[in-house]
Amino acid sequence: MRLKKISIFLICALLAPMTSVPSGAVENNELASTVLAPSNYVLADKTKVENLVTSQLSNPLFSTGYGISIRDVTDGSVLFESNAQNSMLPASLTKIYTAASTAITLDPDSRFVTKVKYLDNSVYLVGGADPQLGTESNPVKADLADLAKQTAEKLKEFNVFEVNVFIDDSILGPLQRPTDWVDNYFSSSEIHLISALNLDDPSAPGQAPIDPSITTGQKFALYLLKNNIKVNGLVFRKTAPQDAFEVAKEYSKSVSQVIEDLLIISNNQDAEIIARVASLVAQNDPSTEAATDLILEDVEMLGISSVDNVIRDASGLSRSNKISPSDISQLIYKSIKNPEITKSNRGETAKFMITPSLPIPA
Repeated sequence: MRLKKISIFLICALLAPMTSVPSGAVENNELASTVLAPSNYVLADKTKVENLVTSQLSNPLFSTGYGISIRDVTDGSVLFESNAQNSMLPASLTKIYTAASTAITLDPDSRFVTKVKYLDNSVYLVGGADPQLGTESNPVKADLADLAKQTAEKLKEFNVFEVNVFIDDSILGPLQRPTDWVDNYFSSSEIHLISALNLDDPSAPGQAPIDPSITTGQKFALYLLKNNIKVNGLVFRKTAPQDAFEVAKEYSKSVSQVIEDLLIISNNQDAEIIARVASLVAQNDPSTEAATDLILEDVEMLGISSVDNVIRDASGLSRSNKISPSDISQLIYKSIKNPEITKSNRGETAKFMITPSLPIPA
């Protein structure tokens, strides 16, 4: 069997433990910078660091190529580097760039809103690009089952027991796929076409849905049936009429919590969706090209040059992405040391999301 080439990045995140911040802390409107606050520093011995790293490089795993950049998070000084200036395939470390860009562009306390609207015996499930819209098998902050229950209760107040169901995922435009994603990426449910009605359902079949928005609408229709609302025919895509009125809504976790989640579990779908929301807010353009351009532009605000870097998607699945280990370690250091930049929200988040002035009920 021919071994695939492997690029290894060792970055400054390995040097200092991070504070353990409860997930609920961000939900209480604490900014994402608190999640990144390092704990007590331990002075690094450059010689010991170099000896430790070089002792591992005889491992055959590193024989086909590696890049290493280790920095002291107190002052950003380099403790050890090797091949650190060479741009390499970063894989999921691309998400560090995506997270930094999103934190710069979006209000960290803002939330995605998934709505249901009604008009003339038709129900419209309106996607707000919540990357983590859940189900009964994954009851997170926004739950599709609860949304259907709210809808059914309101419809019954109107004496409506039979409806047509449509999905409106227009906020992110047509379903998207980065140009160099290969077909076998879609053989599992880990990634699928990028949609404003993404359903985070661990009970879903392994194969990615052909149309994730329609799949979400179908699941919603089933939940309506469970609540004794009859659904006529199939679920179709249709933009909600302007005079349709709201009957239900669900709020996501805060942006800062979504960012934390996508970094902790390296969630591809979350990274791709939130990058497009950031691009929509900043540039009114949620396309893949606009989103990846914005990532590089935002990272430059932190002082990281994009001259030798290439980003073709937000998750790191693209084989065309190229970032140097030195740039990644610099980005981590500068993100920690320059929280005022990540708090400078230059996008009009309120046009597409909500930033609550009062706590949102659980």
